[in-house]
Amino acid sequence: MINIDPDFSIESFIEYLKTLDSKKQKRMLFMIEAGLTIFDDYDYYTDFLIYPNYQHLGYDKFLWTNFYSNYQKFNYLLSDDVFNKPDDIMKDRWNSLKQRFFDELNFDDTIFKHQYEMFKFGLKLKQLRHSKSIHKTEFSKITGMTVKMITQIEDYGFLSKLADINKYIINGLEMNLSLNIK
Repeated sequence: MINIDPDFSIESFIEYLKTLDSKKQKRMLFMIEAGLTIFDDYDYYTDFLIYPNYQHLGYDKFLWTNFYSNYQKFNYLLSDDVFNKPDDIMKDRWNSLKQRFFDELNFDDTIFKHQYEMFKFGLKLKQLRHSKSIHKTEFSKITGMTVKMITQIEDYGFLSKLADINKYIINGLEMNLSLNIK
């Protein structure tokens, strides 16, 4: 369990966000948004602090980086008990804080919403890969893509090329991608 810092605050979280590049700032905010809004939808992979340990399928590995530590600390700021499922009070608190983050980080709300939908698409692809119990290195061999490119699609879908996503889906998941333009 992470040792939660009692001095951690919204202000210190904002200062931490400002040390990150723009794509990691967005990823952090997308993770929080997803954790509050789609956490119980099995079509999306929202277990951001863990990843499957394919050598021991009964166990998951935890990521203990500064990035994920700050994500965890922020979740404790939203609620006294991070293990409770998000309620309307947490969601309202997040929505008011989100506008503050947008102002501090100079994010446009419309662009954020669009990129968040692409982020969710990456989470959906990751969930599909996990449902097939395929590790990234094995998936890399199947698709001919680098592990870095697979991570880019799954974690930063909002920055991915459509051709790369198509290769991920067709070669790796053995599915088809269909776009509807209306």
